[in-house]
Amino acid sequence: MKIESFHGGYDFTHSGDKFIFNSNSSMQFSNNSRYQGQDYTYDYQAIWSDNIISYKLNSSFEINFKQLYKKYIIESASSINSN
Repeated sequence: MKIESFHGGYDFTHSGDKFIFNSNSSMQFSNNSRYQGQDYTYDYQAIWSDNIISYKLNSSFEINFKQLYKKYIIESASSINSN
């Protein structure tokens, strides 16, 4: 089994008197070579991000907006070279 992988991303937070904005995003790229009765090689990508905005109306009530995104892409040599 052989796995090569790269991970990268960021995390950002900004806050004011009544609001907080938090954003983070990350990416992963991998090339995998595994043995499952025969060599099986595939590329894997994962991308995800979260964005959250919180607004405090008073000491006991706040409004939150949340956006979550996640996507996976898997490509195998057999699906690319199939005839």
